[in-house]
Amino acid sequence: MSLPNRNTAPELTNVCRLFAGREGILRNLARIGNLPSSQNPQSRESYQEQRSVGLHDLTKEERSMLDSLNNDYYRKFGFPFVICVRLNRKEAILQKCAKRLHSTAAMELHTGVEEVKKIALLLLKNLVIEKLDSKL
Repeated sequence: MSLPNRNTAPELTNVCRLFAGREGILRNLARIGNLPSSQNPQSRESYQEQRSVGLHDLTKEERSMLDSLNNDYYRKFGFPFVICVRLNRKEAILQKCAKRLHSTAAMELHTGVEEVKKIALLLLKNLVIEKLDSKL
């Protein structure tokens, strides 16, 4: 097996195809903007990404809005709202959650899986670059 290199994007994209049609992966994700707990486990990366865009420093109004959106979204679709935090800002995340509440279940399943693919691809790229940097 060869050492990963900076030109592995096609291989990483192929790995992301494993998520196609996987509704179960969506049900196991933490609710966005909530602090980690036994009911809302988060990876270190997820916590850091959410914190970096301000999701852990919300005003009372923003917290109330996000909690309400998260609850409405989960009740409607049966899985948490999923978005690639690293590619968005706090305001955009709140707006997109509100907008996506008007989607159909099929559209949200597709969108949620696509967001998981983005998250996975960015995490894999970071791992490859970290591995390369440690070898240099």
